[in-house]
Amino acid sequence: MEGVLDQGELFPVLQAKTKERSLLRRYVDATLQHGPLATPAMCAAAIGISRQRIHQLIEQDRIAVVELDGNRYIPTPEFERFLCEERKSGVHLAVPDTFLGFIRDYAKK
Repeated sequence: MEGVLDQGELFPVLQAKTKERSLLRRYVDATLQHGPLATPAMCAAAIGISRQRIHQLIEQDRIAVVELDGNRYIPTPEFERFLCEERKSGVHLAVPDTFLGFIRDYAKK
């Protein structure tokens, strides 16, 4: 039929919203599967190290990530596991003792 447009041409806003909903659905599914997700920048800021160092730890497989549309997210249970693991002495993370104690107690449950 002449003059009929497909939905993408007629409703570009609907097409964009469908894409956003799809990403949101994948994010929610990942959260349900892995627990709350945080960005590497959020994790770096929380413990006083650089984003570059967080990415190095990810590349060394010391911190697991979930990838959604090319973005990396760190499951908070995974981040807590990393905080509680034994590290070589020397460089200590700038984490307040009360926060680290809370995380260690939580991880033991």
